[in-house]
Amino acid sequence: MSSPEIKLHKELSSIIRQKVGNKIYLYESVSFRNADGKPRNKRVPIGKIDPLTGNPIYKPEHLADMAK
Repeated sequence: MSSPEIKLHKELSSIIRQKVGNKIYLYESVSFRNADGKPRNKRVPIGKIDPLTGNPIYKPEHLADMAK
């Protein structure tokens, strides 16, 4: 059974920080319910945190998507 395509709704999403090793990555997370009614999350990587400044560095694809 293939999973249906999930389109992210920007108004319902949140940004999650996840530390992996010495790096902190940024993900856009969307909560939804599957066909059985169980809650699920979909995460899309959108960038990382600059270790020197602590500022986010977003992927060009994410910036282009946000400009739409």
